[in-house]
Amino acid sequence: MTVERHARLIVVWLLLLSICTPQMASASTATVVKLWIGNPTMTINGTSTAIDAQGTKPVITEGRTLVPIRAVIEAFGGSVSWEPTTRKVTVTLAKNTLDLWIGKAQASLNGQARPIDSANPRVLPVITGGRTMLPLRFVTESLGIEVQYEAATKMITLTYSVAAELPPVQSNPLALQAGWSFVPDNFGGYVVGRVVNTSSKTVGTATIVFALLDKNGKTVAKGIDLTTNLNPGATWLFEVSNTNSDVVSAEFISVDGH
Repeated sequence: MTVERHARLIVVWLLLLSICTPQMASASTATVVKLWIGNPTMTINGTSTAIDAQGTKPVITEGRTLVPIRAVIEAFGGSVSWEPTTRKVTVTLAKNTLDLWIGKAQASLNGQARPIDSANPRVLPVITGGRTMLPLRFVTESLGIEVQYEAATKMITLTYSVAAELPPVQSNPLALQAGWSFVPDNFGGYVVGRVVNTSSKTVGTATIVFALLDKNGKTVAKGIDLTTNLNPGATWLFEVSNTNSDVVSAEFISVDGH
């Protein structure tokens, strides 16, 4: 092997932090809460529970359903806080924050003022029997919760869907073929092998990573080689030089393409 050949093939040995970019997948999970007008219980995904310890029931006032909102919001993974000085209720769910004030027809969603009911300014948050009652449809729809009402049974169905992140999905279109090896020579040696694009799409960047080992099996360095625009079904014949005289073998780490 000539010096010119080695000069052309030599690569920089790297300590690699990462070479794979995983694809993230998501799925939708839904929570369903059901309540009934005049009923102190509700169901969360089919499991019955009390709305609160005081036996508070949803009621209809000014043609709108009012409920003690804490149990409902907490069922969806949100939170409710109370500020007694200003009589403000703050409802938080995911990235949304809704502020309401007892006796006021204006609310604030993520800092933006909005009417609770533009058709009826008498629909207000109230305190009844020591319990804070909020307009259910306004609160839930402001936070991205779907509301359905069945008049015959006076049942309210609330559905909240969120994107749940799943573990990374590894999808690699490249296959390292058998027979790759480390070949010693007077300059140190070189790693040779072949990678095949097994997908139906061109791989913009294909990368192979390996470790170089000394006679005791200790990693001396990690090497990387790459090629671009590898067509479907094409084979990449790689040959990477090593100039470290302590290296006697190589160990495959990974192959990746995107």
